[in-house]
Amino acid sequence: MSSESRDLVAVGAVVGAHGIRGEIKVKPLTDHPQRFDAGSRLLLVQGGEAREIEIVSSRPHKDLYLVTLE
Repeated sequence: MSSESRDLVAVGAVVGAHGIRGEIKVKPLTDHPQRFDAGSRLLLVQGGEAREIEIVSSRPHKDLYLVTLE
């Protein structure tokens, strides 16, 4: 693990897809739900690679957020 990746903090975990409009279900791992507001930029880390993404929309759903990414 690089020193850069050790400085990252997980704010959510993608737990699945939702519906037919491209939303994903995100389990929040933060006490600051505004991190999932539209326009927020996050790093999506998958398979050891990270890329910056923007949240287009989000809405709370049960104990998750339904999020649409750029």
